[in-house]
Parts: sequence; structure tokens; C-alpha cells
Amino acid sequence: MHGLKFNKIIGDGDSSVTKRLHEVMPYGPKFLIEKVECRNHILRNYCQKLMNLTRVTKYPCFIRKFISRNISRDRFRIAVTRAIRHRKITNETFSKKSEELRKDILNSPYHIFGQHKNCDSYFCKRQKLGELNLVNEVTKCGLMSEIYSVIRRVADNSKSLVLDVDNNHCEQYNSIINKHIAGKRINFSQKQSYNIRVQTAVVSFNTGGNFIREIHKKITNKSPGIIAKKFLKYTSDKRKNLKHRRALFKSSGKYKAKTTSNGPDENYGLAQPITDFLSDDEIKKKKSEFIKSLNISATDKKKLEFDTRNQANNNNWFIERRNRLTASNFGKVCKMRPSTSCKAMVHNILYGNPQTNAMEYGKLSEESALKKLEEQIQKPIQKCGLFIDERKPYLAATPVLTKTWLNDSLNDRELGLFNYNIYHCGRSSLTSTSSRGADVLISRRKDVHSYHVHYPDLSTARILVSLNFDT
Repeated sequence: MHGLKFNKIIGDGDSSVTKRLHEVMPYGPKFLIEKVECRNHILRNYCQKLMNLTRVTKYPCFIRKFISRNISRDRFRIAVTRAIRHRKITNETFSKKSEELRKDILNSPYHIFGQHKNCDSYFCKRQKLGELNLVNEVTKCGLMSEIYSVIRRVADNSKSLVLDVDNNHCEQYNSIINKHIAGKRINFSQKQSYNIRVQTAVVSFNTGGNFIREIHKKITNKSPGIIAKKFLKYTSDKRKNLKHRRALFKSSGKYKAKTTSNGPDENYGLAQPITDFLSDDEIKKKKSEFIKSLNISATDKKKLEFDTRNQANNNNWFIERRNRLTASNFGKVCKMRPSTSCKAMVHNILYGNPQTNAMEYGKLSEESALKKLEEQIQKPIQKCGLFIDERKPYLAATPVLTKTWLNDSLNDRELGLFNYNIYHCGRSSLTSTSSRGADVLISRRKDVHSYHVHYPDLSTARILVSLNFDT
């Protein structure tokens, strides 16, 4: 409307709008709109999921009551908001703020259960006199793992939480509009009736519900009379009493099941059909120009890998992955049949967001698995970003492990990957001036036939593995 561009949108968990914006790309493929999660929605869902855990009777009653009491006192919510208020004003980089906030959020349940060894100095003043440490009891009964899966969802949104924003104004304004237009049951599109009702909603929103008083004073330059003031007080008290009753008693009754939707309404936003078609020569020209634009220098590739080590918490990681064929989709493309639709495959790669039980389990177990592996091999494991192929810039991958510091003196059995074939490339004087261990590790399930492919170039630390899916 005003010629402004926005690169962030505050959402409440509903990803249909964000998905549509990523499909349309109103500002081009290199200017993606980032979704920022609403703080209030994240914290409300967090408390609701914790309250659901208190209803699981297989856990000890005294622990469930302890959690329920602390939810009612907002201790779980306050612990997160306190960390947000502190981290957002620290003089650090944004990535450092979000990483430190993530650690504080993951530690907050331990703080509430009485274990303060990992609490920062701003967060608490250590264990109080007479305070019980319930961490061992919560862990033994298995409830801590459930709580961790809930708090991890909050911690995964640390990048949004450090911004400390919400969409309350939008929600309140929309609720007032729905009140004045009576939802979608009546057609107010004629005679400016809809616009008048929206304008009335704006006045009501800006005046805090006292729109009658404000309009009266604006027109007559006088305050409303006694009768009008009594009526305004009556309506105000009625709203307060209704709000109080709703907080005390849960709503009852049967409701119709919500219909599921795979995307936005066809008349919503920028859902116009694509009408322009390109000739074969134009497609070849644009293809060559696009591949040429992917070529970047070796320095820029190293910088990209370093900048994208946060992976899903880094917007550049998504942008660069959209422009290339990554390892996670490479197998799907190689196994495409002649009858497989290229359009559907490209659409899934660009706009798909698959969520499977295996992926969810991997997200929950990744941190604990890496810590366990570090304990077994007694070596640190560092995160890695997006690597771009040296010869073919349209190929990229984010390896599972990098900087493992392995060497030939370490037996493969010590890694604990008993059902996997392990391939790793050790450092030497030919590949690196560092005396520490290997840089590359690949593990493959034993039920998939694989063998090491020897590569004559020793100037870089690399490893090639051939896979055969037919055997």
C-alpha cells in the first residue's frame, strides 16, 4: 500500500500464510519473508502441554501436583520471560543471544524442580533454604523426558523469542471487527456497510471500548449525561463479569469438528494464477543464467558454511538450499521414474515441509545423541553448515558430523554405531597442517551395500562412498 517491504511476519503457529508467501515470493527468490513466532502463543502452548502431563496418572501424584501448582503460579512462564528480558538487552550478536536464550530455556525446568547448578547469576540466587531437589524423582519416573520434549519446542523458537514480540494488537482488532460484522453470516458488502463497520471497529479498538463516550464528546464537545454514563458503566461491568466467569468456568457443549485445510483460501492474498509461459529457448537461457549465478568463490563458500551452522535458525540456510539440490533430496531425484511428475517433485523441494515421526524423533534425540557420542569418543563435535560442491555449484549438503577430531588409533567399535559401516578420512601432512584428527565421517546402515571409493587427490580431506540400493 505504502511501497514498504517487510522481511518478517509475526505468526501464531498457523503456517498457511507463511507457506503461501514462500510460494509466491513477492520480493524475489533471494528475499524470503521470515516468520517470527508470537511469544504469547508459544508460552500458552507450553503451559497447556505441561498441564496435559499432569493428567497422566502413571507418574507420581506429588510430582504432578507440584507441576500443577507452579503452572497456576506462572513459574514456568515467568522463568522463560525472565530469560527473554535479560538476553534481548545484552550487548551480543543476535545468534549469540538466541543460543544463550536457548540454554536458559532448556535449564528452566531444572531450576523450578530445585537444581540450580546450571543457572546463570541473573536467573536465580541458587538453592533456597529448605528447597527440595526433585530432579532425580522426576527423571526416574520418566516425566523429565516428556518435559524436555515440551520445553525443546519452546527452545527451538529462541530466535523468535529473543525479539520479544506478539500479535496481540492484530488479534484484538480482528476480534472487534468480527463482533461488528457478525462473522461471515451476513453480507455487508453493499452500500459501504462493511467499511463503516470496520471503521467503527477501529474507533472501538483505539478508545478501549469507550467509543460512545468519545464520539459524543467529539460531536457535542460535552461529556455524556447521567443516563449515558450509567449505561456505559453497566456495559463495562457486564464485560468484566463475563470475562471473570469465563476464566472460572470452562466452556461446555458440543462443537462441530474443524475442517482441515491444505492451504489458504483461493481468494486470500496473492493467490492469482500464473499466466505467462516461456518458450524452450527462453527456458534454456534462464537456466544457464541461474546456474551461472550459483558460482561463488571459495572464500564465499567457506563463509557461507560458517554463517549457516545454525541451520534451521538461519534464514540464509533456507535461501541457499532452495537454489540447490541438497543431499536430503538427491536420492528422491535419482530414483524418479519416467512417469514421475517433475512439477510435483520441484514443488515439494521448494515449498514442501515434511514432518514425519522419524524426523520428530531425530530432533528430540539429536542433542543427547551428540553428547553421548562425545562421551564415548572423548572428542568434541562441532556443528557444520551448508557445503557447496566445488565443481557443481547446484549441489550442496549439510553433513551429519564434522570436526570430529578422529584418527586411526580410535577403533570404529568405540563409536557405538554397531549397525553401520563407518568411513572416515584422517588428517595428514598432505591434507592439513593440523595435528588433530579427521575432519570427515560417513556412516551407512549395513543393510545397504556400500564400499569406499579411493580418490587420488590428497590435497584435501575428502571421502567418497559408493552406495548400491539394488542389493
